[in-house]
Amino acid sequence: MKKYLIPIFAFSLVVVFCAEHHAFAHKAVDFHGAIQIAGLGEKIKEDVDGEVAVSQWGHEETHGNFEEAFFQFVFPSENTECGNLLDEGTATVSVYRENKYTTKSKKFPLDFSEDGMAEVIERILNKHGEIVRNALGLDECFSITDGEGTTESGKIISFANAYIAKCKAVVKSSSVNISFKTRPKLKIYDAGYQNMKEYTLRISGKLEIPYEHVHE
Repeated sequence: MKKYLIPIFAFSLVVVFCAEHHAFAHKAVDFHGAIQIAGLGEKIKEDVDGEVAVSQWGHEETHGNFEEAFFQFVFPSENTECGNLLDEGTATVSVYRENKYTTKSKKFPLDFSEDGMAEVIERILNKHGEIVRNALGLDECFSITDGEGTTESGKIISFANAYIAKCKAVVKSSSVNISFKTRPKLKIYDAGYQNMKEYTLRISGKLEIPYEHVHE
């Protein structure tokens, strides 16, 4: 991960639905949704959006199912609650359908990229730095970059990835809805791993890929 979570990945294949729901290549579809973070005393809810590239989506025999998708989360330039500037950027999360159901299944499990979602979550934690700072008992601001941050007084904040569980997609008449949950660790300690405290974050998200809003 790069500073302020601005990795840029290229989309390789995208699709769009026409009136008959046939697939076309080289199109990008908007998605939107929300991610909620609990476990820091005050709940954080962040609206997210961007573009998604999907392979095998739209074939009549799959009923809107897909093999894989690449979500490019788009972040605007904005100030954090602590006054730090977060640059405009993107974070890409790859999603693959687990091979437990046929391609005709309208409800199926997904495998989310842990690294990709970590970048998205770090961006949200940095934006809501005041909530995080109060939960950790800090008197100073911080910025987590590449999974770790250090305060002026030498406190170290570490964000550890967690497996994304209970991730599934449901094919609706006008959209594909995706939900997921993960419980990563947020740690704070002094040099030499002294005085460590751990906080388990309860993170849930819901994303929607509508069949409309196609970019030519």
